[in-house]
Formats: sequence, C-alpha cells, structure tokens
Amino acid sequence: MSRPIVIDASVALKWVIDEAHHLDARRLVPLASRFTAPEIMLAEVANVLRKKVRRRELEQLQAGVAIHGIRKVIQSIEPTVNSAGRVLELAIELDHHAYDCVYLALAERLGGVLVTADRVLVGKLHRARLAIDVWSIDDPDLLARLTAVA
Repeated sequence: MSRPIVIDASVALKWVIDEAHHLDARRLVPLASRFTAPEIMLAEVANVLRKKVRRRELEQLQAGVAIHGIRKVIQSIEPTVNSAGRVLELAIELDHHAYDCVYLALAERLGGVLVTADRVLVGKLHRARLAIDVWSIDDPDLLARLTAVA
C-alpha cells in the first residue's frame, strides 16, 4: 500500500500562487490520490489568500478559485480533534508552532510523509531525530523519493 503524503499549507499555496518552488509543488499533483491534510490546512490557506487580497496581490474571485482548486487536489481532509495531545508534545519537544505540529502528528499517525516548504521545521525535525518523515519541497529528488515510497 502507498504511503500517504501529508501536504501542508506552504506547499498547497504553491499550486495556485507563483512563488519560490511553485513548479516543484505543481509537479507533485499527479500523486494527488495519496494527498491528505489536516483540516487546519484550509484555514491556513484561507488566511494567506485573505492577506493577498488585502494587499491587492489577488482579487477576491481569484482567491476563491484558488482555495476551491486546492480543495479539489487534496484527496482527504483529516480531523485533528483527537491529536491535540500529540501536537502539544511535538510542539514542546521541537520548540515549534503547534499549527505546524498538527501536520507532523498526522504524518506520524498515518505512517505518511509530510511535504513542506518550511525549512525551519525540517531542520528541527532532523535534529530531534524523530521517526517522522518530513521532506522539503526544494529537494531536487522529491518527486522520485515520493514515487519510490509508493
């Protein structure tokens, strides 16, 4: 069975916004049948899109189309209500934002791989030596690695 790929907001936004590594993120879309995300991802995406509308970088209609497109690509949205304890443990252990640790807890629970553009999180996780696979969107071998863990 294929390992699930947990997508965080930093990667999902790159599907709809041209920013650093957006082409790398878009190359992952053919693997969408394996994508999952915690429900908080949609709120994080909505918040970033709201800021872009406020700064006049996007029109409101474009933001709506963007979040709808992201929702179509993510195959599974998982509730986070039962992972609060583990999220807190990870946040304390890593000294990192609990919001980001929601993604880690989901990847851990599902035995999946978290894909992120958050290099700080990737670095902290590698230093902590936790048994959670977190791979950076800027990894030139990311697509091959994800395909290999199918």
